[in-house]
Amino acid sequence: MSSKKINLKELKKLIMKEAKKYSRRSYDQKLWEVHVDPQQFSIYEKRIYNDYLISELFSLDEKEIDSQKTELVKQSIGSNDWEKVSGHDYLKSLSKSDKPEMLTKYSTTELAAMDLYKLKDYNIGFALKQFTNPYTEQKEFGISEIVAVHNNDPGVGGIGKVLMASAIENGGCYLDHFDGFLSSLYGDMGFKEYMKYEFNPDYAPANFEKKYGRQDVIYRYHQRCQPPSKPNEDENS
Repeated sequence: MSSKKINLKELKKLIMKEAKKYSRRSYDQKLWEVHVDPQQFSIYEKRIYNDYLISELFSLDEKEIDSQKTELVKQSIGSNDWEKVSGHDYLKSLSKSDKPEMLTKYSTTELAAMDLYKLKDYNIGFALKQFTNPYTEQKEFGISEIVAVHNNDPGVGGIGKVLMASAIENGGCYLDHFDGFLSSLYGDMGFKEYMKYEFNPDYAPANFEKKYGRQDVIYRYHQRCQPPSKPNEDENS
């Protein structure tokens, strides 16, 4: 029987490498637009985006993290050291990713209508946009939905909770995501589920369920914020 010890750091590195390859394959096959209704496309696209957040913001690969640089970034976020930028400049920061196919796409016009938070001297930030109630499709609560979260600075990792905490402090109340890792993370940060969009294979790309499983979309509001109103308070109707 072998007595060789397991190198945990190498195991983490291998897991992250395979996870990134797994996420990329669905895009390489170019099946999304063909098999998904245009109105549903962004829902499945966010599945890949959230995989990106897991690997880039909540990094498990310790070798890729510059601890000193990461600590400076955390301090800057905590100090609200944001710079005022245009939609064009924010898009440049957002587009610095080496995995652009994994990002939810926004135009400069769409970004210009949002509150943009880009960290000074870094390609790191988040945006807040007008919240639309998924129950009613009506606009509510002003600019309060958290989107376009990104960390595109090399050597910086594990800043996800600090970045999300700042988004909350600056007025972020609502978000949605695919069930899985982010469910426990957002739950721990005070985001409460108020609606779930069940997985529908009719709208999914070919082989989606086989690769990713039945991933429901979870809608959440922060516990300090008002839950979206329902068109009829009778939940059984």
